[in-house]
Amino acid sequence: MFYLGGVKLRHLAILAGGAAVLFVIMLFSASYRLERVTGFMSPEKDPLGKSFQPIQSKLAIGSGGLLGVSLGESTQKLYFLPNAHTDFIYAILGEEFGLLGSMSILILYVLFFWRGFAVSARAPSTAGQLAGTGLTLLVGAQALLNMAIVLGLGPAKGIPLPLISFGRSSLVCSLAAIGIILKISQRKRAWQKKP
Repeated sequence: MFYLGGVKLRHLAILAGGAAVLFVIMLFSASYRLERVTGFMSPEKDPLGKSFQPIQSKLAIGSGGLLGVSLGESTQKLYFLPNAHTDFIYAILGEEFGLLGSMSILILYVLFFWRGFAVSARAPSTAGQLAGTGLTLLVGAQALLNMAIVLGLGPAKGIPLPLISFGRSSLVCSLAAIGIILKISQRKRAWQKKP
């Protein structure tokens, strides 16, 4: 958002360097964070401990095949995949709806990205453009990050899948962001109608 707002790259590099140092300090300050990273790097070392949930999520997605096992027929959600209704709901959807269902969900989030950026680009003010872009990135990047974690492309972080995962606060924040993006799109239409 700083870059889109016009901050110079050298200033962002200084900020990124400070953030990297803070990230390393925070990573090593708590043992559970380090265990998540080591569990991601070598899941075979602790398959019944820190790597259990990521391994079970990959099993769920893999057992779904092309068309899935059918709605409600997932076996991984029966306590094989702990808390499957929250952070790892995409794995259950992959098992029940298969590759085609998983790809459909991914395509819907990509369409959200595309429409959100299109609305932001046509916003009548710079503030509307930045707000629309930021909120689109907030919801869309969170969705893509959750899917990447479920597929084993990153360490588990506890990030819910927007609009799908169980959790009221996540749903309220996602809906508020979408509502603001919709309001930005309406302002553009109203602004175009003025003579």
